[in-house]
Amino acid sequence: MVISRGETVMHIIDATDVGAVTLTPHARAQRDGTLVYPQA
Repeated sequence: MVISRGETVMHIIDATDVGAVTLTPHARAQRDGTLVYPQA
């Protein structure tokens, strides 16, 4: 929910490797902040 509200979220891979989290293009944020993914 944090990322869907515009906050920066990071993956900590190890002591020297950190990467930004992104939503997949199919994720749909709902009004209550939950994410919905359509069925494949």
